[in-house]
Amino acid sequence: MLLLSYVRKHILLHIAAFAMYGSLFFIMLLVIGEIIYDNGYDRLSVEDTTYTFRIYSDDSSKVDSIVRSIDDYSDILVASEENDYVLVSFLTPISENRNVGMPITVVNKNEIAYLSEVYFYDNFIDIDSPNINCVVVGGKELEVIGQQNIQLCLPVDIVKILCLSTEDFWDVAKSDSILLSVYKDERMSDSELEVLNRTFADNGITAVNYLPDRITSASKVINSDAVRLIYIIVILSCLCFARLTLMLVVNRNEEYRIMRYCGASKMIIARYILNHVMFVFAVSALGGSILYWVIAAFSTDLFSYSDSAFAFYLLVLAGYLAAALVTSGLCILAKAAKDGY
Repeated sequence: MLLLSYVRKHILLHIAAFAMYGSLFFIMLLVIGEIIYDNGYDRLSVEDTTYTFRIYSDDSSKVDSIVRSIDDYSDILVASEENDYVLVSFLTPISENRNVGMPITVVNKNEIAYLSEVYFYDNFIDIDSPNINCVVVGGKELEVIGQQNIQLCLPVDIVKILCLSTEDFWDVAKSDSILLSVYKDERMSDSELEVLNRTFADNGITAVNYLPDRITSASKVINSDAVRLIYIIVILSCLCFARLTLMLVVNRNEEYRIMRYCGASKMIIARYILNHVMFVFAVSALGGSILYWVIAAFSTDLFSYSDSAFAFYLLVLAGYLAAALVTSGLCILAKAAKDGY
């Protein structure tokens, strides 16, 4: 009640504080949201949801049996590591999520595509040959249809990948082990992974897993160099605004002195100061969030980042409160030590 009474008495000062700290919180939401979007932290990448298995079998019928048992996949491919190149073939239609900016080329029978133009032409194309549109790979003549623009996550040298149709893959592949790669929209649970491992065993196939790192989006953001830079900027900004917080406290010096004369401990006074400062920060954060929501709702093209999950607000709020409390607290403690209360 004392706090609210004081706020009403000094309403213009508090409005200025709410406006400044609210603007700071709004800027933090805006900038960190765009960093999250630019770095892809708000969505799962191909690397996050690709599950690859090295299976020690070249029996296409067993591989097909395993593929039929897999549910909820984006696409599935097989790869074979040969001596100087890697053969890849998609057993299902290629997911559009693999598109890196150009249309995905469909490779038909007797055709071949490549991921790296430099590697392919250096190793497979003879410029003196009368027909540079055809190459012989694994003893089979194939028509070159160009570059394949897809994102892949495989435990192989991506540069050396050549893309074939399924029929040509099983004709050309000579390796004694096959990589079966499953790309999903979401991460597999432990139970789903166990079911898939049992499927390999039921087909009499020994398999080795290459699983994605289970790094949360929050961990990626926290460990981002860009976000660390933003927090440094925020701390410097809070140092500027700390003077305003100090003004709020200094204006109540006489109240705190009277409390000391009446026997209140320093801890009680510190609690009153903290309540006041936290009240200002909480109202400011709420105001900054409302401003962010309103602008996002009425200017849909202004913000690239649109997946404003609850964890996103908690992350920004944690950084905001930490920076504001540390900088303002240091100023308040310095002032309190100087004034002797």
